[in-house]
Amino acid sequence: MLIGEKALCVSKDARLSLPVGTELKAEGRESVVGFNVNKILSYTQKAGSTN
Repeated sequence: MLIGEKALCVSKDARLSLPVGTELKAEGRESVVGFNVNKILSYTQKAGSTN
């Protein structure tokens, strides 16, 4: 997943199960190239979001 100029790195399973527009609350480390998610704490799917 890309956010602006940085990447949001999640596992393939997480990426496939979260539709576009999902809001994440995540835990992990940020670097100059992006954010490496260790754990997804919660997520909210926006109305009308689809895979």
